[in-house]
Amino acid sequence: QQQQQKQTQQQQLQQQREYYARASSQLKLGNLDSAKLLYKLTLSLGSEHSGALSGLDLIKLCEEGIQEIKDCVAAKRYEIGLTKADQVLDKIAGSKETKLLKAECALRLSDVKKSKTILRDVLATDGHDVGALYLQGMCICMEGVAADKTKAISMFKRALQSDPEHTASRQAIHNIKLIQEKKESGNEAYKAGEYQTAIGHYTEAIDLDSDNYYNINPMIYTNRAIARTKLDLIDDAMDDCSKALEHCDTYHKARLKRAQLYMRAEDYEEAVADFEEYIKVKPSKEVRQSLYEAKERQEECENKTHYAWLGLSESATPTEIKKEYRKMALKHHPDRVKGTQAKRRAEKHFKKIAEANRILSDPKLKAEYDRTKKKKAFRPSAYDEYDYYDYDDDDEEDEDDYYNYFSGHNFGGSSHFGGGHFEGRHGRFGGGGSRVSLCSNCRSKAAANDCMFHMCGHCCKFPACSRHRGKR
Repeated sequence: QQQQQKQTQQQQLQQQREYYARASSQLKLGNLDSAKLLYKLTLSLGSEHSGALSGLDLIKLCEEGIQEIKDCVAAKRYEIGLTKADQVLDKIAGSKETKLLKAECALRLSDVKKSKTILRDVLATDGHDVGALYLQGMCICMEGVAADKTKAISMFKRALQSDPEHTASRQAIHNIKLIQEKKESGNEAYKAGEYQTAIGHYTEAIDLDSDNYYNINPMIYTNRAIARTKLDLIDDAMDDCSKALEHCDTYHKARLKRAQLYMRAEDYEEAVADFEEYIKVKPSKEVRQSLYEAKERQEECENKTHYAWLGLSESATPTEIKKEYRKMALKHHPDRVKGTQAKRRAEKHFKKIAEANRILSDPKLKAEYDRTKKKKAFRPSAYDEYDYYDYDDDDEEDEDDYYNYFSGHNFGGSSHFGGGHFEGRHGRFGGGGSRVSLCSNCRSKAAANDCMFHMCGHCCKFPACSRHRGKR
């Protein structure tokens, strides 16, 4: 009997070792449920097994960690979810559920490359895993706004072949097709000139995917912005472009459209910023010309006088200044406008008006401002010390050059010595030579012959200049 008891104990001990070994193996593979069951069977054959107790404690910690990751995903706190996923995987590297949750967090943070790397690892172990196939389809959607969504649909169909009851894959196929139908309906309405109907179709498409899971919304937002522009809904169109860039900051079509809208709204500072960002990625002659124009308009606004901001002449009386300020402040007060873009522009304009009123309503500040303005008008500005001329880059010498150089042309005529022009920063002196000077400011247009500051008509802003005074 003692021998039988001894044999039974040995068998139980052997069975316990087998259970423990299998449990540890399952834990490494990330199969928490199987590992938990085997650890419990190990303890049923001897409750003092320290390895099994430690294994169960570890499983409990990991299950709590996985639940926290799920809560983070539900609350859209994806960065915290990524951190917690790494913590769980440090304990159990093979947890497939944790890997899939980590891949989803990375995908929601637009880190498609990281998500695809994780999914590749999961699919290498189990090529028919439904969750991995579904997320792989979502990665295809997020690769770009213009990505081929048919490939994503094919991946969702593969997931349904593995599990016909997988709701997320079925819903994804339905939503993508419906969104594309709505978008096409909006495009057809736009082409037919039915802009309000097009806006309605685009809005329905956006509402089907408010979180932009399928990465189609940036394109639809931009299309809706174009339709709204046709109806002169400039602020709404700008908001649509901004939302498109929030979802996908590399969708440059939306940035270019927003820059053009900023130009229409006379918000040149923002237009310059958008044009410059667009040119970094897609340089073109047309956009460079638009950027040049935006910078010119921006400079004109920056050089606008306090009198101009209030719509007054320099001879305005204190009563007129006060009256016009009240009128302009009421018109441009930010509380009187609706919409993010309109309010932002109103705030800028209101600050300019308030600053103009602060200076012009104070006699001392006004007198100092007028003196400073006059000094600036008579100062040519900090341009280069050099004058630039158009020249002939032909290396061949003309025999007339020798004649012109040493003959009477040069000693009393119109060339190198004697009666030729003397060109300087402040004007032209001397006889009638044929050289053409460039504007000392822009260096791209010819300077006016009798401009005392040696500038073209576009650049000269000085009241003291008799040539351009009447054209301002």
